[in-house]
Amino acid sequence: MPILVSVLGIVGGIVLMVFGSWLLVGGASNIARHLGVSDLIIGATIVALGTSLPELCAVVVSSFRGKAGIGLGNIVGSNVLNVLAILGVGVLILPIAIDRKEVNTTTLVAFVGASLYLLYCLLFRREINRYDGVILFTSFLLFSFFSYWRR
Repeated sequence: MPILVSVLGIVGGIVLMVFGSWLLVGGASNIARHLGVSDLIIGATIVALGTSLPELCAVVVSSFRGKAGIGLGNIVGSNVLNVLAILGVGVLILPIAIDRKEVNTTTLVAFVGASLYLLYCLLFRREINRYDGVILFTSFLLFSFFSYWRR
């Protein structure tokens, strides 16, 4: 493939990804606000989904191509970058006030539970399989439901 075609593909993909994410996050956030959902819950579900769709696509494509390590590396790397670098730079610019009512037990249980479950899978079983995918995705749905319900 010629280099110009590759560069145009990358630029076009980035433009489409940004525009699509903007539409998804904007539309879903407006609906959630009309339903009375808090900004933290919108950020933890809708915005997180919009910004994580590229990772989802990378995992799906790499898995179909038999390169699951690339997908896992992408997810781990993205989360490490988000928590350490992006959050770090963000609070250097403007510290974030944490409202104890917003960061509730559901949020803490989901974060710690998912981290411990993945740590167990990676360290002891050395595998994340479809059964784990069902558990993780169901956990996300439950987290979303309980976060909305507890508002």
